[in-house]
Amino acid sequence: MRRFLYSLLFVFTSLTAFSQANLQSLPQVLFTAPGAVAKGSSSPIILNKIIELVDNTPANDTISMSIYMFNYDPLITAIKNADTRGVILRLIIDNSRTDSQDVNASTFTKLSTLSSNAEVVSFNSDASTSSINHTKFVLFSRVNTTSGLQSKILVQSSHNFTSSDSKKLQDAIIFNHVGLYNSFWKYFNEIKTRTPSGMAGYTYTEYTDAAAGIKACFLPRRGTSQPDNIIDILNSISNVSTAKIKVGMSDWVVSRLNVAQKLTQLSAAGARVEVVVKNKIDPEIQTELAKLNNTGGYLKMYNLVNDDDPTVNIHAKFMVIEGTINGVANTQMVVTGSHNFTTNALRYNNEILMVLTNSPLFSAYATYFDNIKYIDPPVSVARWNFRGLVGNEASVAAAATASGITADPVTRGSGYNTVNTLPNGFTSAVTSFTTSSLAKAKTNNEFFQFALNVNLTGDNVLSLYAVDARIRRSGNGNNNFIWAYSLDGNNYTDISSSATTFTDSDDAGIFRPTVDLRSIAALQALAGGTKVYFRLYGWGSTTSGGSFAFGRSATSTEATLDVSGVSYNVLPVQLNTFTAKAQNNKVKVEWQTLSEKHNASFILLRSAEAAKNYNQIYLTSGQDTKSTPTTYQFDDLNPVNGTNYYKLIQTDLDGNQQVYGPITAKVGLVAKNTITTFALANTVEVKVNFDQQASGQLALYNINGSRLTTANVQLHTGVNSFSIPANITAGVYLIKLTTQADIIVNKFVKN
Repeated sequence: MRRFLYSLLFVFTSLTAFSQANLQSLPQVLFTAPGAVAKGSSSPIILNKIIELVDNTPANDTISMSIYMFNYDPLITAIKNADTRGVILRLIIDNSRTDSQDVNASTFTKLSTLSSNAEVVSFNSDASTSSINHTKFVLFSRVNTTSGLQSKILVQSSHNFTSSDSKKLQDAIIFNHVGLYNSFWKYFNEIKTRTPSGMAGYTYTEYTDAAAGIKACFLPRRGTSQPDNIIDILNSISNVSTAKIKVGMSDWVVSRLNVAQKLTQLSAAGARVEVVVKNKIDPEIQTELAKLNNTGGYLKMYNLVNDDDPTVNIHAKFMVIEGTINGVANTQMVVTGSHNFTTNALRYNNEILMVLTNSPLFSAYATYFDNIKYIDPPVSVARWNFRGLVGNEASVAAAATASGITADPVTRGSGYNTVNTLPNGFTSAVTSFTTSSLAKAKTNNEFFQFALNVNLTGDNVLSLYAVDARIRRSGNGNNNFIWAYSLDGNNYTDISSSATTFTDSDDAGIFRPTVDLRSIAALQALAGGTKVYFRLYGWGSTTSGGSFAFGRSATSTEATLDVSGVSYNVLPVQLNTFTAKAQNNKVKVEWQTLSEKHNASFILLRSAEAAKNYNQIYLTSGQDTKSTPTTYQFDDLNPVNGTNYYKLIQTDLDGNQQVYGPITAKVGLVAKNTITTFALANTVEVKVNFDQQASGQLALYNINGSRLTTANVQLHTGVNSFSIPANITAGVYLIKLTTQADIIVNKFVKN
């Protein structure tokens, strides 16, 4: 399993003491941070908000909680503190299944010391060995907030109250709606009174406030003849071709194949259906959802199965729907709660399903879905392990590197010696002791150094995320350090504006704060052939015998020094050709992409004039992400007499657009235009096979899309040869020919 770097995209401070809770305007939605989750880091924003509300519940008021898994110690502490100050606690905690029993056992013990005013209920399900109290909600009778004392606050979440759940994609909604609160309170008491016999006699109920666009469904809905809530919602969509459906889902089993089939049917009928799910779902569901790729839909399955791949765990369970719903056009709907797409969730578990229509929370959910679609989990690019070393080795090679990356060994600058050694580490001490500073460390070459070599091919590039390192010092060793980077091995730039200072002298060393590289533009989108040098400068030793080291590696697999990053295809869409060819009374318009990334669609426009009055004549879905060529074709059966002008609009899934053209075609004109390219030492040789005389421009681009040079050319019918002066390094380049009739792009490699 690759070790992820535990640096947070966002930093959340520990919320342990508050004067007032900050709820802002309600309703409110909270999400765990996708960037933190992608790195395997905690994002405790939802847990911290619940703790904040607990800490601000006044004495003699009531907190009622129903939860599946619960062992988060800071929340347990907050609950115990609330009990001490006189808050009335009503807690229902699941005890129905082995996994919840194992997680919650210690919590029951810790809460056993609550006062006699508190009530802790252990829920046992009657339905089956796999049925559970899967709810995750908290009710606060009153809370002190920044806008005053507010009554009847409700938190409904997908988030179990465990630290491991804070490393998953989660959501939570907060309301202070009286009717909704009271319906949850009634459901809470239904569960409590049916413990420990379970929900055998329970009758499914709903709460609806049509004016507020709120519906709460309180499951289970027992009996196979009973409707399926999710199917009912999807069936309420009419004018399907204009609908947009986004689904973020955790668990999905074959017994709810009907939901997957309904989504693929809607996609085939013209709806835009997008699904993000983890790959730890039943194979029949995966097979059905894969059909979305053939009908213009989108499917992203995050890994929870393959040990060697980056892992992202989605635990949220929500849908975002936009379109004509229940006959009302331009309706926006959010469906969320604790409800997985499983039979247990529908028929046997205690579950909440929330349906919000035209809610102010809609845009936040839609944005969150768009964000989680494009998580690219960083992986270890290069890592070093120092286990088994004496500590005075001249250099240490990387223990492992990612595909397409090599690394130069860790070495010392000339200002460091190895008088002292650190077993299982990589040691140094200053050669000539002086009152040290960063400037003197640089002058005296007091540094560790290594380098990364980017050997990626084609259109792939590398963006660096972070450096993690275990660093130690002796009592007299360097107590300041700073990281620096260079792209030429001579000119170094400090990564931060201030040094890291530490006084601890732990023999094993301590993992220091993660060095975030994401904001350094020079370390993003690194093409093949790039080399990045890193130095760790240290200073502050009080004696020449003081040591400063990487290490120690605690195990033979631990990465004491680790650089993370992600590689990807740099160009969203690489358009190879875009041509319009007249054939008798029609025009054949064709374009080819070499690769696509997050490509939603192409729109083809036509006009009888070059600069205005373009009308859409064709729309087709893109390939989302694809690394092999794709050819698109459209026969324009109604061209105008004379010259027809065509433009192509490419749209990314995030809404960004790029326009190609115009190109032209005349009825009866058959064009066969091609371009070939190859690179010599100091020139790029271009051959153009053209069907007519024309003026044009050749432009040379690097793979990042930067234009390097241009040349105006005159074309004649037949083969044209051009030589463009260009002293380019090894890599991937694009040559683009633009004429009134055509835009032709050719990719080539300089070896």
